[in-house]
Amino acid sequence: LLAPIVQICDAISGARPGARREIVEAYGTDHVLFATDYPMWDQKIEIERTLAMGFSDADNERMFARNAEELFGIAAE
Repeated sequence: LLAPIVQICDAISGARPGARREIVEAYGTDHVLFATDYPMWDQKIEIERTLAMGFSDADNERMFARNAEELFGIAAE
């Protein structure tokens, strides 16, 4: 189970690129869910920013899908 769940979206969306990675590292990729405030933020740009943080494919998969699947008990199709 992913706990504790901490809202860090404001910190990440407004942070300089290097700080984004530091924030995610502080909580661990197993405690981060990718999300956007669409239509306020462009989803494509936010995906690119997340990928640009330089995490492994496995870590990116956790942040983009696996953590949500585990948290909500669902399976991605």
